[in-house]
Amino acid sequence: MSTLVAFAALLVLALAGGDPAEAGGTKIIIRFGAPLPHHAHAHPPRVLGPKGPAHIVPRSPFYASFPYVVRPQRCLVPGYWAYAWVPQSSSHNVWVDGQYSSDALWVAGHWEPRVYTSGYYQPYWVPERWTYC
Repeated sequence: MSTLVAFAALLVLALAGGDPAEAGGTKIIIRFGAPLPHHAHAHPPRVLGPKGPAHIVPRSPFYASFPYVVRPQRCLVPGYWAYAWVPQSSSHNVWVDGQYSSDALWVAGHWEPRVYTSGYYQPYWVPERWTYC
């Protein structure tokens, strides 16, 4: 009977989870058994440390005889305005006065195209979203 109850609880938790388990997502863990008795760690291994022998005490694992859900905390990030740079360029003809070149030759005045770059920040809305904290 307890196996049937555990399976039903597992099924309910799996269906209530919403999104599938992924890295950092909801995980259902089932472990059966009892914790190790205290005397199992009576003689921990000895290690020679920089100041002499030291004891390493292993941690006891956590065992539960029922399914439990490990779910990371999720936070709602509110929507906000962000800005993206929108570059623009334009071409204009400008008058260049007559002058002598570096070869000492006269270059008559003339119209010459020039490109000007500018731009502006375009606001856009980033909607609210759920994220892991």
